[in-house]
Amino acid sequence: MNRSLHRGIGRRSKLASSEPFQITLQRVPADSFLNLLGHIHPGIAAGATVSGEVNGEANCDWHAFKALASCTGEIQSKELRLHLVHFDRPLTLSPLLLASSPSGNRPVTVSEAPIWRLSPLHVSLGGSTPATLTGTLTSAGPSLQLTGPADLAELDKLAQSLKIPAFSGEVQSIRGNVQLALSLASTWLPRLETNMAAAAQPVQFAQPAEFAPSRWTGSLQLHNATLPIATLPRSVQLTSARINLSPAGVQWTGLDGTFAHIPFDGSIQWQTPCLTAKSACARTFALHTADLNADYLQAALRSSAGSSDLLNRINPWAAGVPQLPEISGTLNADVLSAGRISLKNAQLQLHMEGHSAALTAISGSIFG
Repeated sequence: MNRSLHRGIGRRSKLASSEPFQITLQRVPADSFLNLLGHIHPGIAAGATVSGEVNGEANCDWHAFKALASCTGEIQSKELRLHLVHFDRPLTLSPLLLASSPSGNRPVTVSEAPIWRLSPLHVSLGGSTPATLTGTLTSAGPSLQLTGPADLAELDKLAQSLKIPAFSGEVQSIRGNVQLALSLASTWLPRLETNMAAAAQPVQFAQPAEFAPSRWTGSLQLHNATLPIATLPRSVQLTSARINLSPAGVQWTGLDGTFAHIPFDGSIQWQTPCLTAKSACARTFALHTADLNADYLQAALRSSAGSSDLLNRINPWAAGVPQLPEISGTLNADVLSAGRISLKNAQLQLHMEGHSAALTAISGSIFG
């Protein structure tokens, strides 16, 4: 930093006017910036590191001690390597360029502070072409956008490392292709205490700052995906599906696939906190199939076909099989066959949790 910063801090009376200073970065480890991001985005898994160095400078004006009114410059790096705990190889990031330009000769207010923009950063996630990362940094916090193709197995690892709530914990070894359009927004500062009584208490600096959870929004378009699910004895095959992320939760819409060669379509959704709080973990679904044979479905759900163990033969979720999350919804079938009975336009209301499944209601047309 230059001498003007030191002079400005030493003479507080001068701070009513703009006090310029300069920050210079020379071969600064890029890992220090990842550590900063880890503080404001607690979703980054422990052990994440990045290899490489960052260089650049920022020319700033300081108005009083309240806010950084103007800070412009350029920060850049050569190729970076991102090491995440769930990857057996580092993710290679193209050279980084983060720049902000002055907004003219007029004074810059806090709300008009310059925006630092991240030039397109390319990262390979196993897709046909690298995905693209762009973003901005403002006084409120960082905002990042990830777009482009990816391999679902690679994205699943990234989701675990960054705690993206797209997949539930029961989905394992996912395979297929996906087109990304995701955004991440975070804040620089911890949440303010809204309880007035608590706010009146002395500040406890020993307590860690509590940051608001970073917000993932956007969509993922799946193609030709295979989803092995821990609570089901067979994989779910999806020709296509769209995953929508919002602050309210996760929606899988436009499902088109098969389970045990039974075609189905529909949707499933859950609240985002379900990944951490059992009380909010309920999933809901609305599925449809053209022709459903209840005996065939029952056989497909058995976890150990051909077993001589009577318990395993009659209970698809016997001891040793992971428990089902709480999930309820409707299954519609144009034709439902059960033994010699056949229902048309059948609707089944189902509720499943743990090692139990209940058919709570059924309706349909029979004998005309």
